[in-house]
Amino acid sequence: MGRDSWQLAIGADGSKSRRDVKIVRTELSSGKADLLAEVKKSKAHFGLSQDAPVHTLYEAGRDGFWFARWLQDRGFSCIVIDPASILVDRKAKHRKTDAIDARALLGCCRACP
Repeated sequence: MGRDSWQLAIGADGSKSRRDVKIVRTELSSGKADLLAEVKKSKAHFGLSQDAPVHTLYEAGRDGFWFARWLQDRGFSCIVIDPASILVDRKAKHRKTDAIDARALLGCCRACP
């Protein structure tokens, strides 16, 4: 949450397609406004009504829980996980980037009932 950018992977139920979005922010308030705008654009992209529920899943360290409260105050359901909780194949070579992690978290959301 302390970085200059946030990486989003956005998908809809029953849809294999996704939108990958990088929000570059100059300050925290601009990042939050851009996030809400991207959610609105994504709902239109996937043909959802603007009042469709939004479920979020993100990785956060010890200081990332304020963002979950902020999302919940805006009607989003929110799950926060420890960054070390994302499964990786220890035997295979792998890269760890925010974009790859965002896609993995989207896969986790789709796998949950």
